[in-house]
Amino acid sequence: SLNVKAKPSLSLSWAMPTERENGEALNQSEIYGYKLAFGSSENSLSNSVEIVGAQNTNFTLSNLDPGSLYLHIATIDSDRITGRFSQPIEVILQ
Repeated sequence: SLNVKAKPSLSLSWAMPTERENGEALNQSEIYGYKLAFGSSENSLSNSVEIVGAQNTNFTLSNLDPGSLYLHIATIDSDRITGRFSQPIEVILQ
């Protein structure tokens, strides 16, 4: 008998930002994409993925280990400058 259990995945979505950190307007054409960083502790978000395209506001992380997963996201502008990351959130995977 063989019992295979799939590892969890997590589907994420977010709103495309409309302003920069300083409050100035941010047009869609000025967004290169997003950087999503994640890890097993709030102080160790060492894994990351770059998501290209302003309208690509959905992403799925697959093959994750059960337990706590912390993540945060930042916008990358057209000059390839990564903005400030959001506050980390914790998701508990089973």
